[in-house]
Amino acid sequence: MKYIMIIEMFCTVMLFSSAVIQNNIQKNERTDEVRHSICCATIDTISVKSWELRPFVRFEDNPVLGPDFNSKFLCPITNKMVRWEGRAIVGASAIVRNGKVNLLYDAEDLSKGFQLNVDGTPGTIRTGLAVSADGTHFKTSPTPVFYPQKDSLLSQEWPGGCQITRMVEGPDKTYFLYYAAYDGRTSRIFVATSKDLINWKKHGNVFTLKHGKKYESLWAKSPAIVTAVINGRLLATRINGKYWMYWGESLAGGINISWSDNLIDWNMVEDNKGKPLAILKERPGYFDNSNIECGVAILNKNGIVLIYNSFRIRPEGNPDGKGRCSFSGMGQALFNPCDPTKLIDRCNNSFLFAEKEYEVHGSVNNVTFLTGIIYFKNKLFLYFNGGDRVVSVAHFDYNIK
Repeated sequence: MKYIMIIEMFCTVMLFSSAVIQNNIQKNERTDEVRHSICCATIDTISVKSWELRPFVRFEDNPVLGPDFNSKFLCPITNKMVRWEGRAIVGASAIVRNGKVNLLYDAEDLSKGFQLNVDGTPGTIRTGLAVSADGTHFKTSPTPVFYPQKDSLLSQEWPGGCQITRMVEGPDKTYFLYYAAYDGRTSRIFVATSKDLINWKKHGNVFTLKHGKKYESLWAKSPAIVTAVINGRLLATRINGKYWMYWGESLAGGINISWSDNLIDWNMVEDNKGKPLAILKERPGYFDNSNIECGVAILNKNGIVLIYNSFRIRPEGNPDGKGRCSFSGMGQALFNPCDPTKLIDRCNNSFLFAEKEYEVHGSVNNVTFLTGIIYFKNKLFLYFNGGDRVVSVAHFDYNIK
């Protein structure tokens, strides 16, 4: 809490210094581009920035969650039994509640078969609950706790389901679940709230109340609410009296930003053309040269550290059906703590990338995508998707003083 107060006191200084830092970054960009254009798997420790959150160390017994062919669930839409987590576990959002780690995990059913090496998720995704005392060994729920139902949102959640969940704790221990409602054509950011992680109230599209129909068909997903460690827990935090959300991917124009008073209804930050302001994009010659997508955001003494997912197109290896070979890894960007729209710095290389067997080979090969993070036992536990099939965890010793 101390560093949040210090940051607020020195906002004016930071706004000036960020412009100076950004100018220096641009001067060095060309050198860094050459240095890191070959392969993100070769880490140049000299170029690791002091503000980066690293190294994250993988749990030796990864993965911690995987598909279960035996789990069945009566789908309220089709009125048929489905193997609701039979194909893949494609991610998990995380929260600490009552001293235990809770994962809301994205389970894909077998309604479209196994279908390996396809773009995206062909089946329907529902959300299960897994609980752990140590953050690595989990007991999962027998049935999903969040899923498409016969309600007013069904046409926008079916058949793709409730995907790419992100979760934060807000005021009064209310939990906010952000997810991509996917109708098979368009991904939209929806939000739901709960007090117990089991019973959820859906609120629909996060942009509707503030913008009406303007953004109702906007392709949007992967929100990252700015959080901070407060009283030992990672909580949604206000900056200049507002909550902030990074979201989106560069394939749809870039990573964008919005703000809110209540964590449910969000105001779009727009450019001078009245479109969502893109504040981060892919970079030619770097590990993130093809696509970047939002992950999580943490406010600390250095600023707002946005951890994002990325894809690069690499010339080596076997190309996919599109004549290219993609490879994913995670990156970090630093934003001004007083103006979350302003980029201060950006990492030169990926800090965690596909290299383990369960990441290189899966439903989609060469994938490591961050989906959730918690502060637990003086560490950051980072939960990520491996091969679009399993969930793994890595940890980082996090000194908040």
